This record gives sequence, structure tokens and C-alpha cells, in this order.
Amino acid sequence: MIKCVELTRFKKYKAQSFTLKSKGTSLLVGGNNAGKSTLIHSLSVWEFCKMILLHEKGRPTFNQNGVGSGEGFGMSTEEFLPIAVPSLNHLWTNLKTQLSPLEKAEWLDAYPGYIMRIKCIWDYGEQLDKYLEIGLSLVNDRLFIRVTNSNLEEEDNLPNIVYLPTFAGVLPKENKATLAERRAYLGRGMAGSIIRNMVYDLYTEDNAICQELLAGRTRMREAEKRQLRERSPLLKLQENLRNTFHSELDIEPFNEEFHTVIKINERKVVLGENGELEVLPKSRYTPRDIITQGSGYLQWLSIFCIMYSSNIDVLLLDEPDAHLHASLQSELLTRLLDTAVDGSEKQILVSTHSVEMIKQAPLNIVFSMETRKYLAEESSRVAVLNGVGSEYFPKLDLLKRYKRLIFVENESDKKVL
Repeated sequence: MIKCVELTRFKKYKAQSFTLKSKGTSLLVGGNNAGKSTLIHSLSVWEFCKMILLHEKGRPTFNQNGVGSGEGFGMSTEEFLPIAVPSLNHLWTNLKTQLSPLEKAEWLDAYPGYIMRIKCIWDYGEQLDKYLEIGLSLVNDRLFIRVTNSNLEEEDNLPNIVYLPTFAGVLPKENKATLAERRAYLGRGMAGSIIRNMVYDLYTEDNAICQELLAGRTRMREAEKRQLRERSPLLKLQENLRNTFHSELDIEPFNEEFHTVIKINERKVVLGENGELEVLPKSRYTPRDIITQGSGYLQWLSIFCIMYSSNIDVLLLDEPDAHLHASLQSELLTRLLDTAVDGSEKQILVSTHSVEMIKQAPLNIVFSMETRKYLAEESSRVAVLNGVGSEYFPKLDLLKRYKRLIFVENESDKKVL
């Protein structure tokens, strides 16, 4: 999917590009203020602007032959939803939203007002090196956006990006939220305020798949049950929770004519006498609302609700290891890496300080924000971990993890082994 991001005057970067792996998981690592969140925020803003232009201007506005036609689209501060900023000028490098007279004289294209640019370059199947650049301008507290460069044709695909901040902002009761309300909550870093909505999306998708497979019948055949297990995002989430937390979700259907809040309870799962996981009956464990669970459980739930959604190409995770203890951080990385093994085409960018994840990750997926390159040798990992305040000795770490050590007399013994 996205293999390069070029930023011009976005937050801390006056002019910077990032070359990324277009598939699978990448860990964005570095100390505080290294630019991890800035890169993720830029993609979130690009996605928001793309969505607004698509809705207001139509798909042709992104095409190469449409660049330069028409005016930009304006919005108020209240309508800007993707990330939280004190004021919109904080999106610009050094808070400067206009060019100096000298800079205007040296400007290269026809849009000197749109001095902030976010350009994404991606591959999608056989569609290679596609790009779309969006420019932003701030005038009298109104934000204007427009396409400033593109090589797209009408049939080319646009990536769908979802930004998920660290879990926070849980509500005791949660109404069914519109897409705009969800973006606002996520932009303000309050993923917990729509956690039930995210679960209910999977429930709705599961019901649609069931109806498709049943085709008017009342019972599924074994072949159709296998298809459901392969396709249903809800069943994948349930299996994940059973194995990780010995837990399962109990989701009440939402009827807009009668209900005002979404109700989702948690039920306990135990290992039965036959060696299989079984849900405890309500007589032994009273189901309770999911917000009574710990923050780690809810963090995990929010991540995989998004992960298993079918209409996402790129997932941006900002500090997903927060609230998770060390072993769960390692388990999270394993599951993120497994998405590539399972044939998923999703691209996952993870901003993290997790020592456990950085130690465990293959070198070629660890992206250093200082060097703007993926790590190539173990000594680089040592430097990265020093940068986040952790000492790392690779051989001692392996010894601590596996508690096995073998001594050999010389190099030939080592080669034989």
C-alpha cells in the first residue's frame, strides 16, 4: 500500500520524506519528540482531507486531469476532526501559515497559499507508483484543502486509512455514533468513547455474512460454517479474546426504535473437562459490561476491532502497547506479524516505546525515526533501545529468554552444530 510519505511544512517537518514497507507491520521507534506521532498524524490528516474532498467534490477531483480545476474546499475549526490541536496553525511548521515575499517569489507551482503539503505514494495490486498530494491553507481561521498534485486515473484505487490512538475516554453508556462523531472522538484521543460502536460494527458485518451464506434458509451446512469462520470478523475477535483473556463478548441487538445505548457484556471462558474452552453459564458468572474490564483488555479490544474490519487498507496505531503488560506486548506484536502470514494485505504502522516489542521484532520491520531507515544490524537495535532509555545486550537477552546455554571448544564445533 503506502510506500512513501512526503511532508512539506507539516508540524515539525519543513520538508521530509519517509520510505516505508508497503505491506505488513512497521514499528516506528525513537525517543520522545522523534516524530513518530507526527508521521501518523500526517496520514490521518491526509485521509480526512481525502474523505472530505471525495464527499464534497467527487472522485474526479483526484484525477490527474482534474488537478488545478475549481476552488479549494473550506471548513471551520470545529469541522476539522482527525487530530486534536489547540488551533489549526499548530499544524504548520513553526506555526507559520503564510510564505514570506521571498518564498513566494521562489514558489514552484500555482498554489502559493497551500504551503502545507501531504503526499502519499502507493502501490495497489498492479497499480504502481500512484500518488496524491493534498495541500492545506489557513485563512482567517478557516481551513482550505485541495488536490495539488496527482497521477491518478478514474479506475485507480484510493487507500482507506484508519487512525487509532491509545485507549482512553471510556463512557459508562454509549450511544450509536455517526461516522463524524467517531472521527471526532478518535481525533481527540478518546477511542474508549466508541469502543462499543466498534464491536457492534463487527456484529453487523457478521450478520450480513450469515444472511448471505444462508440465502433464505434457516440452517447452514458445514461448508458454509467453515466459510463463516474464515470470513467473519466477529468470530475472529471472539477467538482472539478466548485464547488471550479467556473471555467472550455477549452483544445485544440494537433496535433504533427502542434502544438508546449499545449494550455489550463480557462473559468468562474456562477450560472444560474435554480440554476445550467453554463459556461459563450465567448461574456461575454474571455477565458484566465490558467497561468493567481492565484498561489492557479494552486497549486490546479496540485494536482488534479495527484490525478485523474488512474495509481498511492502512491501520495507524499510536502507542498500542499502553496499558498492556510485557507478555501481552509481545503477544500483540506476534498477532500483528501474523496478519501478513495469514495473507492479509493490511499495512500497519505502529508508533511505540515498547522495549519488549522492539527487542522481539525482526530488524527489517523496525523503522528508526532518527535515521528514517529500517534497521539492518543488531547494533542498530541496541542504539534504538538506548534512545528509549533501555539497556540491551542481545546475547544476554536471549539467555534470559530461553535459559539455555551451550559451550563449544572452537569454531568447527559451532559449524557442525
